[in-house]
Amino acid sequence: MFLVVGLTLVGLMMGLMLVASFASSARRFFQSARVQKGTNRTAGSLMVAAGAFLVAKG
Repeated sequence: MFLVVGLTLVGLMMGLMLVASFASSARRFFQSARVQKGTNRTAGSLMVAAGAFLVAKG
């Protein structure tokens, strides 16, 4: 029983550490002005496309 609990705890902690590491690198990536500009343009384009879809549908 202790082995199962220990292995589960270690597996969960490794998974959480992986997620935290990815979030940290993503945060550094998205701080770039160039990346922010591209992200804003992509989000804006998606919003315009969604609005056009709703207008065409309704």
